[in-house]
Amino acid sequence: MKKFVLSVALATLIGSLTATAAPAATPSWPNVTQQLSRDRVVPGSPLEHLIRDNQDFQKLHKAERTDTLGIPPWLRVYWRKMHPDFVYSSTDPTGGYPRVINEVHEWMLAHQDLVPGLPDADVKPPMVKTIVGSNLRISGAQIKPRSESDIRMNYWNTLKIIAGSNNIMSGGHQGQYYSTDGGVTWGQTTLPFTGADAFHSDPTVDWTSDGTAWATTIGIDAGSNLSMRAYKSTNNGVTWTFDNTFSTGVDNDKQMMWVDHSATSGFPNYIYTIWHDGFMAVMNRRTGPLGSWGSPIVVSGAETTGTGIGGDVKTNSFGDVFGAWPDTGSQGIYIVKSTNGGTSYSAPTLVATTYNAYDIGVPSFNSRRALIYVTLGAYRKGGLLPKNEVYATWTDLSGAVGCNSDANEPGASVASNCKTRIWFSRSTNGGTTWSTPIMTNNQAGKNDQFNQWMVVDEANGAIGLIYYDTVADAGRKKTDVWYQTSFDGGVTWAAALKVTTAMTDETIAGADLGNQYGDYNGLSAYARVLFPSWTDRRSLGKEEIWTAKIQEPKTDVWIKDKPWDTGAEPDPATAANNMWESDDVWVRNNTTAGPHQNPEFGQVNYIHATVRNRSTTVDGINVPVEFYWANASAGLVWPTNWHYIGTGYTVPSTIPAVSTATAEATVPWSPAGTGHYCLIARIATAQDPMTNTETWDVNYNTRYNNNIAWKNVNVVDLVHIHVVPVRVLVHNTLPDARVLNLRVRERPVAGQENKEPFITRARLTVDLGADLGKRWQSSGGKGFGIRALDEKTIEIIDPTQAYIAVPFGPDEQFDIGLTFEDTGKTVQTEKTVAYEVEIVQEDAEKGGLQGGVVYQIEALPVL
Repeated sequence: MKKFVLSVALATLIGSLTATAAPAATPSWPNVTQQLSRDRVVPGSPLEHLIRDNQDFQKLHKAERTDTLGIPPWLRVYWRKMHPDFVYSSTDPTGGYPRVINEVHEWMLAHQDLVPGLPDADVKPPMVKTIVGSNLRISGAQIKPRSESDIRMNYWNTLKIIAGSNNIMSGGHQGQYYSTDGGVTWGQTTLPFTGADAFHSDPTVDWTSDGTAWATTIGIDAGSNLSMRAYKSTNNGVTWTFDNTFSTGVDNDKQMMWVDHSATSGFPNYIYTIWHDGFMAVMNRRTGPLGSWGSPIVVSGAETTGTGIGGDVKTNSFGDVFGAWPDTGSQGIYIVKSTNGGTSYSAPTLVATTYNAYDIGVPSFNSRRALIYVTLGAYRKGGLLPKNEVYATWTDLSGAVGCNSDANEPGASVASNCKTRIWFSRSTNGGTTWSTPIMTNNQAGKNDQFNQWMVVDEANGAIGLIYYDTVADAGRKKTDVWYQTSFDGGVTWAAALKVTTAMTDETIAGADLGNQYGDYNGLSAYARVLFPSWTDRRSLGKEEIWTAKIQEPKTDVWIKDKPWDTGAEPDPATAANNMWESDDVWVRNNTTAGPHQNPEFGQVNYIHATVRNRSTTVDGINVPVEFYWANASAGLVWPTNWHYIGTGYTVPSTIPAVSTATAEATVPWSPAGTGHYCLIARIATAQDPMTNTETWDVNYNTRYNNNIAWKNVNVVDLVHIHVVPVRVLVHNTLPDARVLNLRVRERPVAGQENKEPFITRARLTVDLGADLGKRWQSSGGKGFGIRALDEKTIEIIDPTQAYIAVPFGPDEQFDIGLTFEDTGKTVQTEKTVAYEVEIVQEDAEKGGLQGGVVYQIEALPVL
């Protein structure tokens, strides 16, 4: 049993949310039917048997009826049986139950067969090839070195881009670069000094929505006082004026700046900064272009036992602010969060622990040395499929044996087995907890990676990452800039793509050995376009600032709803058709080819989807298709009623543009129980996002997005079994009471139009169940083309226009039965006759179909 508890601890969130939705207080325990309905238990599944076997509620305290733990009573009974030695106290807020019991519940709901699920499918690279444009020297030819840079596109007008760099050995004024034609051409200028400043260091840049460009720098005077300066430009970076000093002192260093770009934030255009003042990590904010700077806030505490140097700050679309820094003492990376626009911050949370404490010497960068700098990203969205993710990357030793402490660093030794790598960790709950760090690209060779920078594309959530890497130089001293991307929140990373077209060597004569590459690079992204900035010395002259446009192309891969579907969103060609009958989604009980089959309980089945490409320019590569199941129902809500099965990738991997070629994605599936199912195939990727925002309405989502296909088609075998009962859910998906027409009708089958109607050889009945049957009778027993056999059973007399009108409450659902009975005398032959019967539900008052299920009937010919 202990092994079982561990195996369920990482279950999905669905069960917990379902459990906590129960009323806070009830006069009595719910009956078993209510318990099964609340958890949407598949009839006949092992979970149903488990629930029915644990109804001994006399084992529970009376106070448990009204507690707020959200644990269903059957699970409490089951847990007590399995753990009789626990103390279940009615006065303890936990009730004596471990908190992990919520995860047990979640796991059971997601695995109703109560056995471990199939292994996750192997994940392949992204489906579209990234395009890297020409390398551009934005700083122009220089006689003095320029290094360490930042770059930012204007999120509201991406033709406008600004960048900044150190310019210490020239006039000392921070170098500023600007483009107003999408990075094709660049101008440059410098920041003016203010006060007694002698030079600038540590550039950062950004934009606010009014078109103002912003820059920060450290103003350093002759007395080595370090003041944090802010500047602004109202003419796209052509000229700059001093804004304000947001921190004075003698020990300010390594500031980073970020603007809240989100229109949905509670604090749009707020400007945030982070830096360290001595040992302390400090943050400040400006309340937008018309606001003012506040007072610095120390965000580090006792956890930071050394210096909190190398921090970063980012926001998400809800206005949450995140600040993070590495600590040279504890070797921890810590993060804080603000939900009130930077007025106050949470206590620091540990993200990860590093192997090295501060900076790392590598053969290509052994003078300045690679700083352990953390870069952040944040992506949050609401809606039906919410996300609240935060990401962190940093440079560190590889962690291998002999490469896991300061003493192991390679230094100048090109033969050292120790090497540096780029590390990544993610939080899926807004920064509360963090994943085990991974290396994004751990090659086998003795190469070094450093000076990473990360960005989240706020338009779609894709993550971009750049860094220097010596992988292409056998001598381990020359670098290129490489780019990686992730379209699933950092779970997987694409193969690294080289950005630079020539290498840089900062170890030879002429290099600025004091700064070499500087401490960081820049990276900006929006709507699948990225611009990095980096220090480059391919000319063998002085260090320069370069960029290149990186394009993540958008393809248009799709799945047909009907054979005549053209892929338009919505498609006039399918305007009159049901959306739940896609021939491009089907099930097989084994790996052989063939038509759609009903999935079989107790074995592995295979769900397939055919994928096409409408793009005229971009191939689809390794297209990911997500598959979901729901119990057979004429009224389904997205995503509430749906369960994730897995993600398959297209075979062959490439679907060429401008072609009629198709590819197929497949996933294995073991259904949770017997019965009929509805299926969805869904292409969800930042490289081909949904054209129209998904809603709760599955019919709308499918009709208005060619990335989605829906299959509510089930096979009824009357060849071997002459009476076939099936179950289907009918569900008022609306938040108010409605009368629903449940229509049961026969449809023509292509190629068999001249056969006798199904009803002439068979009997078709509907079992409404006791409760819904009484309601139907009490509301007048309305309908057409039907005959009532008793209070709950109705026979279909006219399958061309039969319907049953039943009132439903808000979001109310019932499980009803259909029975197909072959009453005709048949002749045994290999040739069968096909029929189709569908049950659909429509709004009787306002019209419009809400959903339906099709039954494909196979029967023997009639004598």
